[in-house]
Amino acid sequence: MSLAPLSRRLSSTSTVPIFCRYTAEAIGSCRVNIKIATVTPPPKSRNGSNVSTRASSPIGLGLNNFASIHLQIRLASITGPSTKSQVVYPSPTVDLRSAGSSELKFKRTFQLIATPAYLREGYASIELLASLQATYLGRMECRDEMREQRNILPKPNRSAPTTSNPNLLAMRRSENDFVVEQVHDVVSWLTICELGSDGKYNPVPVMSQNPLDPGSLSLRQGLQRRLRLTLSSNSGKELPWVAVTKIRIGNVPVNVEFKPDGSATIPQWNSSTHNSSLLNRVTASGQRILLQISWPVDIDTCLNPVVFSMDMAVAIQARDAGAPSRFASMSSSTKRLAKTSAIFSLKLTPPLTRSAKDLWRLDTSEKSWDRGGHVAYPC
Repeated sequence: MSLAPLSRRLSSTSTVPIFCRYTAEAIGSCRVNIKIATVTPPPKSRNGSNVSTRASSPIGLGLNNFASIHLQIRLASITGPSTKSQVVYPSPTVDLRSAGSSELKFKRTFQLIATPAYLREGYASIELLASLQATYLGRMECRDEMREQRNILPKPNRSAPTTSNPNLLAMRRSENDFVVEQVHDVVSWLTICELGSDGKYNPVPVMSQNPLDPGSLSLRQGLQRRLRLTLSSNSGKELPWVAVTKIRIGNVPVNVEFKPDGSATIPQWNSSTHNSSLLNRVTASGQRILLQISWPVDIDTCLNPVVFSMDMAVAIQARDAGAPSRFASMSSSTKRLAKTSAIFSLKLTPPLTRSAKDLWRLDTSEKSWDRGGHVAYPC
């Protein structure tokens, strides 16, 4: 409904159409009455007034389509973008199985301060929400199937009879299918194992100074090492990742073995390949060496792999150095851990460009689109 009469301090009565948000067709109409109750002296260029809005007598909403209906109006739609509040005023729900749609009435008085420019050009929407009947849902599915059929079926060939396409969709897809941003939380666990005297690879201790410190891995010179990376997500099958394709430590790529349980193992990591004196000599007490480890992950719904990266702190000790005592860590603020971890927030944004047959499904209420971007960053 137009707010232009309010800019001239006039009341208005109008009959506005009711549009279906999925099909954009008019399914009924409603009578709206806007009345100015009082007007207060405006400070400078703003108008202050009490506005009474009344909506009633919806037409075209029957029991064969809807089981119950109610109206609601948002305060921001009347006051304009200057109002940050998302207050919603609903009307009582009318059960069409026991009463007619004429019983649906909504009356509300607002005290607002709005700019004349917004009132002259602005529109306020009254939302109608309903519980749909099976007949209305059936018509929506038939409409979608006909739309898909026009786009999928091949052009008729005069020399051969036309047949229906077996790939025709049999059910209605969601309107927000692949058109909204997805956010997933991912946890990575990093463990380094060194070859022990028993011929087995044992995890090296991780020494953490405080609860916010991810810790540094205590490595010994000249020993064979294996690195194990485990990824976990709270999204389950909604994040269809496939494999960790490779792992890079610093500027040196290393081979990786991916396992179906979501873990990846580097069969052998030789720190001497980095050609760094910091990794070849013993680290001084109270110091640590930071290495950046990154790994791309293949995801079925992404065109390109998603790259994760985190810092890995290590401390090089002498070959014959003993492991830090567990009892010493219990009496101090230093904690001994078995692995280090990082938490990532993964955002997957769909591309704006869609095929012509899917343009009608796009949700145009949001304009913050990123063309196929995906970002994974530590929390």
